[in-house]
Amino acid sequence: MSAASPMTPPAEETLFQPIDASLKFPDTPMAEQFADEYMERVAMEPEVDVESAQLVTHAKVYAIAEKYGIAGLKSLARSKFSYQIPMHLDSPEFADACQEAYESTFHTDRGLRDVIIQTFRTNPDLSMRGDVEAVVRETPDLAFELFRMASGLPVSS
Repeated sequence: MSAASPMTPPAEETLFQPIDASLKFPDTPMAEQFADEYMERVAMEPEVDVESAQLVTHAKVYAIAEKYGIAGLKSLARSKFSYQIPMHLDSPEFADACQEAYESTFHTDRGLRDVIIQTFRTNPDLSMRGDVEAVVRETPDLAFELFRMASGLPVSS
């Protein structure tokens, strides 16, 4: 090789050739069996919900960020919580997330609490759900703030 010839191929030359699908599995009964087994495994795997409810997780991260004074993480957890809450109003995790938010934060920390109160304000039917009713009964701060909201009083005191 001469010193003038480049070490890398010119840009117009392709290094990779497309693989012909017929070359992936040879034409044998065993190959068909492997292909069938793979397709069965893929069909049996449950679909992963990309937007699964992580409300409780976000509430816990928010509380931890508050405890350790990590403002950026706290803000991110609040953003994710407020983004996901409208999408998961029918989720069983909604009630648990409300309870977690109220039990793991100080009454003066309005971050998640304001999101929850606003959610109840725009979706009053939430209070008709049994799981939500149970959480409201078990969480005095939430019950008190919902009472003030329903009475037309300011929520934060």
